[in-house]
Amino acid sequence: MIPRGTTAVIKYVFKVIDPADITVCYLTISQGDVKIEKDLDDAEVGTDSLTWYLTQAETLSLNASRDIERQIRYKLDNGQAYISPVTKTRSYRILKEGEI
Repeated sequence: MIPRGTTAVIKYVFKVIDPADITVCYLTISQGDVKIEKDLDDAEVGTDSLTWYLTQAETLSLNASRDIERQIRYKLDNGQAYISPVTKTRSYRILKEGEI
């Protein structure tokens, strides 16, 4: 779930790969014509995860009544490239529009 009008957190946990070995990474969130893209510089690197924080403006660009897709693509320091499965989610509708 990506709640609209919030500073939502997107976290990917890795079971086998050490996030410190990732040299390039892109998070893409897509909904129709709306694309939100973040890279490794935008991520917080944990011991087993990468975490991104969306802005209110980014989450407000999403529509609560349509599916939202997200995926990461990344490359390790050894040159191997990977993708995550595309996951679908939704958003909450909000009664008060705009940033607070």
